[in-house]
Amino acid sequence: MANERRIPGSPGTQPPTANAPGAVADPTPGAPVTPGVNAPARLVREGGRLYAVRGNMRIPVEDPRLISPSQPAPAPPLTQPIVLAPAARALSPAIDAAALRRDELLQLPGVVDVRAGYVFKDGVITQTPAVVVAVTGVAPGARFDKAEIAAQRGIPSSIAGVPVDLELANPYQRLRRSLGAEAVPASRLPRLLIDELQAPAEGVSEAVPAITYEPPPGGNLEPITGAMSITCHVSPDAGWRVLKPFLAATERKLHLGMYDFTAPHIYQTARALLKETDVEWQQVLGPKESLPQEGDADSTKADDLTEVSVVRGLERVARDRFGNVFARVGAGRTFASAYHIKVAVRDDKAFWLSSGNWQSSNQPDIDFFDEASDRQLISRYNREWHVVCENATLAKRLQRFLDHDFETATSGDEMEAAAVGLPDLVVTADELLAEERAGAGLEVFAPRKFVFTSANPVTVQPILTPDNFMDVVLKFLRQRPARTLYFQNQSLNPIQSPTAEYAELLELLARYSNDASLDVRIIFRNIGPVRKKLESLQAAGFNMSRIRMQAGCHTKGIIVDSQTILLGSHNITNQGVQVNRDASLLIEDPGIAQYYEAVFLHDWAKLSRPAIREGSSPVPVGSEEAAMAGGGS
Repeated sequence: MANERRIPGSPGTQPPTANAPGAVADPTPGAPVTPGVNAPARLVREGGRLYAVRGNMRIPVEDPRLISPSQPAPAPPLTQPIVLAPAARALSPAIDAAALRRDELLQLPGVVDVRAGYVFKDGVITQTPAVVVAVTGVAPGARFDKAEIAAQRGIPSSIAGVPVDLELANPYQRLRRSLGAEAVPASRLPRLLIDELQAPAEGVSEAVPAITYEPPPGGNLEPITGAMSITCHVSPDAGWRVLKPFLAATERKLHLGMYDFTAPHIYQTARALLKETDVEWQQVLGPKESLPQEGDADSTKADDLTEVSVVRGLERVARDRFGNVFARVGAGRTFASAYHIKVAVRDDKAFWLSSGNWQSSNQPDIDFFDEASDRQLISRYNREWHVVCENATLAKRLQRFLDHDFETATSGDEMEAAAVGLPDLVVTADELLAEERAGAGLEVFAPRKFVFTSANPVTVQPILTPDNFMDVVLKFLRQRPARTLYFQNQSLNPIQSPTAEYAELLELLARYSNDASLDVRIIFRNIGPVRKKLESLQAAGFNMSRIRMQAGCHTKGIIVDSQTILLGSHNITNQGVQVNRDASLLIEDPGIAQYYEAVFLHDWAKLSRPAIREGSSPVPVGSEEAAMAGGGS
C-alpha cells in the first residue's frame, strides 16, 4: 500500500530461522551486529586534535604513533553550524541594538540583563525581534505590566527602531549581575541557540564531548519481528499498578539500568523480594540522585530516599545476591553527561522500559482507578510512557548491554562513582502551581496488553545511545509523514553547532512543523528558561503555532500517522541522542500507536498550553533530571 510504513531495517516478515540467510542470532560472540555498533573507527581532526570516531563515539588519540601512514584523510568535522532560519537572521538588528545600549540600560534600577530575543504578547511568542530587558523588583503575584515598569524605570520602548520587551530575571541572570560572570561561569548555563547567536560560547561545555564507551562484544540491536506481548501504560495513572507486579513476578534475577532509584515504595518492594526469595539483583545507577531541597514538604519526592540508603538496604538483605555500581559520567568517561536509561530485564524473558525514573514523582504510590482517589492530583506528577515487553530474544539483547555497562563500571578506573555537578534548574511557576494545570475532566488511562502471535507478528526495533539512535531515528523521520506527527518530550533544544546528525533531526522536525498539509503538534516541558527555549525554537525555524508546553511533561515519544511510535528515555538534545546512555523502542503497530496517541491528545487539550506566565518569577531548584531539560544532555 502507498501509505504503508515499515521500520527501517525490517523486512516485516517472520523471524528467520537460525540457519537462514541473514538470520539474527542471540547476543553471543560473533553474532551479527547493528550497523554503527561495531563499525570500524575512522580518524577525524577537529579543533587541532585527532579523534578516533565510531558511530557517535569520539575517543581522543593522544599518541601520533598510533596512526597508520596509510590512514585516509580525516573526514569532515563532526559538528556544523545550524542553517539559520529567516527568523534567526532577522535577529541581527536586535542583537546590534542590544549591544549598543546594554551598558547604559544595565545602569537603570532593577535591570540585570539585556539581550536580543522576540516580543511576547500575552505570554505567546511573536515573530517580532526585540531587545529583551530582564528586570527584578516585581513582587510575587503582582501584575507584570511591562509598559508601566518600563516607564517607571526609564526603559525605552524601542532602540534603533527595534522594540523593547521585558522579562522577569531568572536566578542565573541575577547571580551573574550581582556576583559577576566569572563567579557564575557560562558552563553552568543551559545551552540554547538564542544565547549562542549573540554571545561567545566560552565556558560552555562541548556539544558532544569525547567519551570512552565501547559496545559489548556480540551486542545486537537488530529489529525483531515475531510473537510477543506488550503491555502499554502511562504514569501517573497506572505506572506503579504495572511495575509492582512486574517486579514481584521475578523468579531468578533482575538486571536494572536506572538514572534515579529513590522511591520508598519501590525500594520496599525490591527489599521484600530479595529478603523472601533467592532472586539475584544487579543494577547500574546514574551518579548523584535528583532529590528536592531539604525541607521542601510540597515536593512529590519529599519522602524519597538517598540512593546510598537504597543500596545499603538492598545489600543488607541480599548480601552476595546483590550488585550495584554507578556509571562513569563526564567528558572523557563512559557516557557524556548522564546514565539516563530506564530499563529492567526480568529472568531473561521480559523487560520494563520507560521514560521515567524510579522516583515518587514518576511512579507515585497512588491508585487513580480507586473511586476515592483525587484525580486532580494527576497533574502534580510527571507524565510518563512505559511498556512491559515479554519476548526472550529482546530481553536477552537488552540485558547484554546492561551487563556490559555493569562490567565497564566495575573494571579498572571505572569503579569510582562519578558525581556530576549539574546546575540548579530554573523552574517556572507552572511547575509549582499544580492547580493551574489541573484542568477539568482529567482522564485516567488503564493499561492495555497487546498480544502478538507468529500469525500476527509485530516489529520492534531496540534503540540505545550511544549505539544506534541516529541510525534508526533519522531513517524513520526521513520518511515524510502522510498525515500526522505528534511529538512529546521533556526537551527539544536547538543549538548553534550541533553534529550533522542532530542538525538533520532538528531540521526534519522544523520542516514538518511548517508543512500545512500535516497535523504536527509538539509538546515539551514547561521548565527551565522557557522563554529562551521558545525563542531558540523560533530561531531554528519551527512553526510556533504548533508548539505547546506542559508542566510535568517527562514523556519522550513520537507518533507518526497513528501507526508507528518511538518511546523511551531519550531527551532530544545533542548529547541525549548521541553520547549519553538511553534506551527507546520503535514499534510499528496501529493499536499501540493509537493507545499513546489518545494520551497525547488528552495532554494537548487539557494539560498543555501555548503561553507562558510572564508575570511569575522563576525560582531555582536542585534536580539533575530536570536540569537535562534545559542543559545539554
